[in-house]
Amino acid sequence: MIKEKFYGENIDELFIFFKVNVKGILHIGAHKCEELETYLKYTTIDNILWVEAIDSLIKENLEKNSNLKIINAVVSDEDGKDVEFKITNFTNCSSILDLEYHKEIHPNIKVVKTVKKQTKTIQTLYKENNISPLKYNTLIMDIQGAELLALKGMGDLLNNIDIIYVEVNEKELYKGCCTLDNLHKYLVNFNFDRKYLTLLNGYGNAFYLKNKL
Repeated sequence: MIKEKFYGENIDELFIFFKVNVKGILHIGAHKCEELETYLKYTTIDNILWVEAIDSLIKENLEKNSNLKIINAVVSDEDGKDVEFKITNFTNCSSILDLEYHKEIHPNIKVVKTVKKQTKTIQTLYKENNISPLKYNTLIMDIQGAELLALKGMGDLLNNIDIIYVEVNEKELYKGCCTLDNLHKYLVNFNFDRKYLTLLNGYGNAFYLKNKL
């Protein structure tokens, strides 16, 4: 069953439509944890792990809710790589990658600061924080073109994921970002089926479920 495209569909509607069993949620690219209220319909706050690259957003989120489990990290496919993280005036558009087509469709969004960071893989985050590989079966990612890098950095942990909701790029919004086709091919190798896709201005969101055959 594939849901018809409808731009603006949110994760709550997709969870309901596909009757998913959410055991725990790993959200990469937390921003301001805007989805917390939705997630709490499906699991407890202890079963939600947020990962965010911008230090000030970590502080802001914890000031609003000290019970959040949130890690400050720039996620990629290797550990210890030096990167310049570009923070934009709209912080949810910040990335390790440079703005590309993004500048054409959103000319008001600009890089206002760069911060030197080192990358970590999700595998390393699990090890450093003593996280069970089975803790989270739902993966949400919105990291501005670096989604495939993050997936590669999961390694075999991806075998324990049943549900994925991910931002996708049909065009190169960020320089060198993963394309929808490449991300899709990678997930198919891990036995995921795409159940929903929405695109506008070259980017959008995709929803995948693990094929249980």
